[in-house]
Amino acid sequence: RHNSMMVFLMVLIGSFMLASPFARVYDIAQKRKGNESKENEIAFWRDSNRVKKLRLGARSWSSFGSASVWGMKRRHTWFSIVLRPSGDHMNSQKRLATLLVLLLNSAVVCALLVDTEQRLPFLSSAISLALMACLLAFPVPFVFALLFDRKTPKSMRVRFENAAMGTWLGLIMIL
Repeated sequence: RHNSMMVFLMVLIGSFMLASPFARVYDIAQKRKGNESKENEIAFWRDSNRVKKLRLGARSWSSFGSASVWGMKRRHTWFSIVLRPSGDHMNSQKRLATLLVLLLNSAVVCALLVDTEQRLPFLSSAISLALMACLLAFPVPFVFALLFDRKTPKSMRVRFENAAMGTWLGLIMIL
């Protein structure tokens, strides 16, 4: 049982070592195409602002579709390695490293909790174990992704008129 976990971790690290040069070549090819130019960076931040405005504006299927496609390209752990928007500061190698941390974190949490029994009041052992796994695994990839996060440049920031209403609308709906 423990050997299978070690094999899994070695395959995971080996896959990262094999995929990393491909991500580097992909990033270099994107740069040669001109997808990493200043104009594309400006277009990237404009698209980011456009999607923020869509989320705060009137709801429609087209705005939902546009925001979903942008979210998949920008934030999806697996898809964004290759489908990232041009001009994005987070390149494929950074995204691949974030994915590796996510997978290694999950593997370590599973290795820590294998053959253990968790007891929490009013919960069964299986649910307690799942809850502990979530509590241990949840913060690490997000903290790691924050290391690569970058705020919108001051010259590209946009103040939206309905921003206050959009942020409070979810809370009002819950109440």
